[in-house]
Amino acid sequence: MKRSGVFFFLLSVLLGLLGLWYIYPAEGIRVADGLTLRFSSYRQYLADLDSRPAADVDSVLLREQQRAALLESTGDSLSVFHDYLTGDPNRIILPGEDYRYFDTLFEMLDSASLKGKTVRIMHYGDSQLEMDRISSVLRQKLQERFGGCGPGMVPLIQRVASSSVILSHSTISGIIADEAAIGMVNQKTTAVRILPVEGKDVGESIELGGLLGTAPVMKVNNWSCEEFISRAGSIPAPIHSFKN
Repeated sequence: MKRSGVFFFLLSVLLGLLGLWYIYPAEGIRVADGLTLRFSSYRQYLADLDSRPAADVDSVLLREQQRAALLESTGDSLSVFHDYLTGDPNRIILPGEDYRYFDTLFEMLDSASLKGKTVRIMHYGDSQLEMDRISSVLRQKLQERFGGCGPGMVPLIQRVASSSVILSHSTISGIIADEAAIGMVNQKTTAVRILPVEGKDVGESIELGGLLGTAPVMKVNNWSCEEFISRAGSIPAPIHSFKN
């Protein structure tokens, strides 16, 4: 097909869509019970957007901070989440406004955790999942509650940066406490150096140079040690009485 033919073909398609866009009824065309064909109306695009009330971002952020503080200070987290899922304007919209929608899932996860079974969860989404931003938080919370240590879906070629590996304060503290305990028992002076390495996989090594030498890239355990670290306390110096 000649270039002029391609041009006039595309132009005719665009004009046809423009006419359909102009004359198509806003309520759609009902073709059967429960089935209505809808098409974008020009009225939606020509509507006065300035007439819509603007969202007060500061009040939204303040409400989120207040809910987070309330969740930390109260022991009744169920009532906090119930109020959020049933009345908050920024709530997650669940099918049928049923806040018990995920009860079956949580019961299945509880059962799998007790029986040692594996449950795989597929999370569909758009660019918000591209760097593992939302899914990483959900995965960490689910693994802290129900167990598991999966890193999520790892592509063969990492096109974009990922935040899959999450090191919480309790995880870092646990690594340090583990090394300090080894030094105490073995009566050795130990130290911990945690370095994030980009472009390396678990099992590979990096050359730090000088006295630092070579270090392996290690997998971080996803099991939470927050309960242990929250007990606080201190690790004593090497116990020399073990020699006796």
